[in-house]
Amino acid sequence: MEEVLFLLLLDDDDAISSDAVEDVLLLNTVPPERPIIPDLRFSVTELIDADCELLFRFDESGVLALCRYFALPELVITERRDKAHSSEALCILLYRLSYPKRLYDMVKLFGRSTGQLCRIIKHMLSCEDHVKVKSFAKRL
Repeated sequence: MEEVLFLLLLDDDDAISSDAVEDVLLLNTVPPERPIIPDLRFSVTELIDADCELLFRFDESGVLALCRYFALPELVITERRDKAHSSEALCILLYRLSYPKRLYDMVKLFGRSTGQLCRIIKHMLSCEDHVKVKSFAKRL
């Protein structure tokens, strides 16, 4: 970045405006504002059943039973190598589907960035489609 600024200042050409120099200076001095992601990991077993039903529409035993029914692996890994426990990944999906929410609102509860949450939700939806296809094939 310093090389670009140095070249802009040394260049005698009138094609470079003062606005371009100002933009480079601003980009160099002002760091971008990033959202705060809490340093915590979600665990469904830490919630009481009333909270689980309000957040996910299932109690703790129901969430764990769904994990077994969907035959989720113990550790869910997305294409971008995001890792989540199966119960956490299912809770992320259930929370998103329980009522329309923004991903940013989910950051505080799950302690993950919006990108990670989006990828986990997409991965879980593809797993759900896979389970439907498997169960349909068994019925045939």
